[in-house]
Amino acid sequence: MLLNENEGKFLLRAHGIATPEGVIVETGAQLEAALAGLRLPVALKAQIPAGKRGRNGGIGFAGTAAEARAVFDAMIGASVNGFEVSRLLVEPRVDIRRERYVAITVAMNEVWLMIGRDGGVAVEDNARSDPQSLVQVPLDPTVGESRGAILDAFESLGFPPELHEAYFDLCARLETLARRSDAVMAEINPLVETGDGALIALDARVEIDDSALARQPEIRALLRLEASDHGWGRSQKVSQLQRVDGDGKVGLVGLGGGMALAVSDWLASENQGLAGAIDMDSSLSSGTARQALSDVLDAFDADRRVEVVLVNMISSGNRIDRIAAELLPALSARRARAGKPVVVHLQGNGSERATALLRDAGIRNCPGLREAVAETLNHLR
Repeated sequence: MLLNENEGKFLLRAHGIATPEGVIVETGAQLEAALAGLRLPVALKAQIPAGKRGRNGGIGFAGTAAEARAVFDAMIGASVNGFEVSRLLVEPRVDIRRERYVAITVAMNEVWLMIGRDGGVAVEDNARSDPQSLVQVPLDPTVGESRGAILDAFESLGFPPELHEAYFDLCARLETLARRSDAVMAEINPLVETGDGALIALDARVEIDDSALARQPEIRALLRLEASDHGWGRSQKVSQLQRVDGDGKVGLVGLGGGMALAVSDWLASENQGLAGAIDMDSSLSSGTARQALSDVLDAFDADRRVEVVLVNMISSGNRIDRIAAELLPALSARRARAGKPVVVHLQGNGSERATALLRDAGIRNCPGLREAVAETLNHLR
């Protein structure tokens, strides 16, 4: 379950990570009250479970109260990335000296720390064009016990030496958040260095393992979740496919932007890249994955850049056999019509049954991501 920005920032602050102090507003009267207590200029940010808001009209800036009212009027009720905007986060703008990227990802019970030299809206483009700008550190098993590798990453990425300890402390806090909240992704982008040397999380993308929500009462209350009959949590959030475009030859279907970056980095090391990456998280959460995958495969078939499709989904909590059952009709139909080659890698809780389901349908489930990437590359040679 992908949290909205304000929900993710709530968890960051609870773990001692600084964020701008913002206010959620839904009405004009609430906006006026917020402006009375905030210093100008301010940022107004649509609270929707989607990325790329800055590129799609979901973030506005205002230097005066009148400008803030105009941004509010234009944004409330508008559609951003397929979501209707009903709530805005209003927060003071921050003095930015440098933008960075930091994330914790969890896959197959392995925890990785991802550190980017540059943050902001172009982080994925930067990672593809310059793979050295993003370092992935396997936590063995924790941030504390991986200190040497993490400090080496800070140095290689050009982080100011006087801030190494502050960055290290933030990484440790982010890891604690991920483990305690059952997050499969905890991403800060951008993480900014301010003019006075502070580290501030300007945005937060936190994805909680849906199958772990039963043991997370505080997060359930935060999200006002209702039970669904699909085995995943359901909220008021609408299903939406999030797409990242590139100039490579691989179409990626997966869960979470962090894993897309990892696959992109792996492909780049082999002089290949992504043509597009589709995040299926919210479609699985809303029970619309079957049709969504069919639509995605059709779109990749029509995309001249795409030569092979990689379906890569790793979950340490969600039942991967349930996910396989949801995706199987679309994968079987695709196999029957002999479209572009599709490589499948579904691993996690219930992977043995998932493999059996796929095998019975004549579809191979790659035993690991290394094998899946190798098979994908074979189709490009």
